[in-house]
Amino acid sequence: MRGWGIALLHLSPDDLGRLRLPDYWAAMDAYSEQVQADRQHQGDLIRCATMMMINLQLKPKDRFKRVQDFWPMPWDPPSEDPGKAIRDMSDAERQSMYNDFLKRLDG
Repeated sequence: MRGWGIALLHLSPDDLGRLRLPDYWAAMDAYSEQVQADRQHQGDLIRCATMMMINLQLKPKDRFKRVQDFWPMPWDPPSEDPGKAIRDMSDAERQSMYNDFLKRLDG
């Protein structure tokens, strides 16, 4: 913890000693969020540039319209409602899915 406080948060040993533990963890959370935002920004730049280079080589009808369709990333919002497929199932399909799940649980 001491190393993280000094190296990542640039705290002096004196400041680190006066810092309360909840404040330390809040600072570490803020640092983690900043690092994640930087990674996301770099990832978006790379995939956008890559998509543009790929699109140059494709016929206009085959080109990607959205960068999320070309290269999905974990931070992208889901493209469709995950519960939609289950809501669209018939009762018989749901029951069959439920029975398959129970069989897998029983081993």
